[in-house]
Amino acid sequence: MEDTNITREIAPGVKTCIKIHGLDAIKETDTELVIWHRTLPPGFKEWIDKFTPSSLPQLRVFIAPGDIRLALNPMLDECGLPKDSMRELMISDITDLAYVFSRITNSKRVDLRLENINNDSCWRFHIDYVEARLLTTYRGAATQWVQPAYAKQALNEQKEFSGPLERLDIDDVAIFNGKSAAQANGIVHRSPPIVGTGQSRLLFCLNKQSELSPDPWDNS
Repeated sequence: MEDTNITREIAPGVKTCIKIHGLDAIKETDTELVIWHRTLPPGFKEWIDKFTPSSLPQLRVFIAPGDIRLALNPMLDECGLPKDSMRELMISDITDLAYVFSRITNSKRVDLRLENINNDSCWRFHIDYVEARLLTTYRGAATQWVQPAYAKQALNEQKEFSGPLERLDIDDVAIFNGKSAAQANGIVHRSPPIVGTGQSRLLFCLNKQSELSPDPWDNS
């Protein structure tokens, strides 16, 4: 029987998988990016799209995965997201991804961000100066990236770049190795420009602890 967890290389250093455990491939030699193609359950997109941009969460917390539900519920109450099955789905998804990222990076806590983006934040092509970063987009346009063969061109040309541009799909989960990872070059990527489109984005991001991380979350 075929192993459904197997990854497939789609470009030098870039792999895709169809199961969450395939994200472990980011630890393999010469792997810079792993993309898990998945689709969240029916109804989630319609649910998250109905909210005004001002009511979408904007939060950051440095936390152990087991504490995420306890921490996020009051934060989501404060921004006005109703307590319903779709909110529970999102919290469960965030928790599951945090556990996976924590295990892959051997981190007891993760630097968790939910970013409500209504501008061209981070539009420049760049490589992250981190060891590893997990991204998924719950609403709006998802992250764009460039195959390694075109990395230097994209970094040099920025807005004038006319080479091939790859795009994550909505709901895709991606783990990038950054410049700080051992033997990694990093994948050039950017947030999609959205000014003038009327779009708003809800981006979920996980990092290891850094000097920019907030103090650890404490429920005491």
